[in-house]
Amino acid sequence: MLKDHRVAQSVAKAIEASAEDVVQQILSMYGREPKGREENITAQLASEFTLHLMKRVKKRLNRKMINGVRFWVYLFRKKEEKEVGADLAGVLRFEREGRVVTKAYLAQAKVGRVSINECNEEVVVVRDPRLRSQVRNMLSFTSSAYVFLYSSIGVRVVSAHVLNLLSQDVLRTDEVYNHNIGWLYAEMFKSFVGDHRLACYLRRYDIGQFAQDVGVSNVLMIKGVVEKGEVFDEFF
Repeated sequence: MLKDHRVAQSVAKAIEASAEDVVQQILSMYGREPKGREENITAQLASEFTLHLMKRVKKRLNRKMINGVRFWVYLFRKKEEKEVGADLAGVLRFEREGRVVTKAYLAQAKVGRVSINECNEEVVVVRDPRLRSQVRNMLSFTSSAYVFLYSSIGVRVVSAHVLNLLSQDVLRTDEVYNHNIGWLYAEMFKSFVGDHRLACYLRRYDIGQFAQDVGVSNVLMIKGVVEKGEVFDEFF
């Protein structure tokens, strides 16, 4: 958020490392590539990926000090399983001397298969006829909406808007611009992405009510507070 504290890249590295840990953990349980009909298995696997990702992020960041910024991580997960508009809401709250900036995004999680295209590149492919309607639900709340593609080569982030331009229910990373999940959080801390209007649904720290209001299964909230005193780094 503020360049002098140099937290954007440190947080991005923490998020990316958490994602890599989770991918390897889950795929070691289910095999390198999931088997079966994708539309039947991805919802369950994606839910597990998202839950473990949130827990890993909390383990890496909660109560940590990075260059004078103390981080706190809050998690929420719905107990009941039902169809919702998004799998994950990410909230970033940054506080400095009584001033606050809060932003958020929505994401739909999918598990993809890795294949090799004609250019000998690794490509993540997702086929899911529900994806378009899920994306429309997210975009009805915010333009800061994404699809998280979990696969054996990591987590790729695709803007939800590109789904409106595709002619099929297939998403391929060699056909659309995409980034790793660390990039998303780095850009949020730099204030280039994230929706402050979506964050207005969050009142105080009631992330359970926030999840209900925006129709999301999981909430990952990261709060960074600039603390007075010596600037030092105890995380990296």
